[in-house]
Amino acid sequence: MKIHFYIKEAIRIEKSGVKSPKKEHGPLEIPLELEEAFKENERLREAFYKLTPGRQRAYAIEISKAKRSETKRNRIEKYTEKIYQGKGLLER
Repeated sequence: MKIHFYIKEAIRIEKSGVKSPKKEHGPLEIPLELEEAFKENERLREAFYKLTPGRQRAYAIEISKAKRSETKRNRIEKYTEKIYQGKGLLER
């Protein structure tokens, strides 16, 4: 019987028009190694900033996850072609 309560509550909330607040993301933090790559490769910088904010954030987070600078540079090299193509991190 509990499920009926939850369904009715969900319908009531939907009909009332109440919207959940949007999650605010802070400013995009670009890893130092990516900034260095931008200085060396203007085409990469331009292509990166043409990406949607979500794609930019995904690449920045993925690169930042690495602990060593060498690994971060390897990831940048790995994703450069996808960035040129305007693709997201998980796109083929």
